[in-house]
Amino acid sequence: MKRIVTGLVVVALLFGVGIGTTISRPADAQDTTDTRLSALETQVAKNTSDISATRKRIKKLEDAAKPGVPASNPTEQTNRSGSSPASASVSGSGVMVSDKFDLAAGRYKVTAMVDVANFDGFAVYVYAPDGSRKLLFNDIIPNAGTWTSSTIYDAGASGSYYITTANTKSSWTLTFEPA
Repeated sequence: MKRIVTGLVVVALLFGVGIGTTISRPADAQDTTDTRLSALETQVAKNTSDISATRKRIKKLEDAAKPGVPASNPTEQTNRSGSSPASASVSGSGVMVSDKFDLAAGRYKVTAMVDVANFDGFAVYVYAPDGSRKLLFNDIIPNAGTWTSSTIYDAGASGSYYITTANTKSSWTLTFEPA
């Protein structure tokens, strides 16, 4: 009988130690959870800041791409010249929206010259006075040097036109000549 009582006491002690260990574990887990939660909150705050900055950059790009809004970056200013309303030349550097230039209704040969320092691209849209647009160039330029290409553009009406460039970092010139 003494053995049974001793055995029960040992079992009771082991059971008591087991319950004590189980009770103390949630406190340890809670301490870890607070640390992880704090790290997660810090990451969420950083991501929120990054998202806000990205939205501002997107808004700035959307504003720059609006029709008729000239580029605001001084390194992206255009030089405009034209001997008559029947021909025009527009130049710039990188991604931009040009100043407006006049074209008479008619067919034009549009020549593009791009001074490429390294691998680059060149995409150009022309916008008509009615707001319609046409893609003139969309090319990948794999080699350094002066890249030249031409296309035909039909100006449906006389008036003020402008172009937008994309996918380029290089200096470029577009010339509109009657075809």
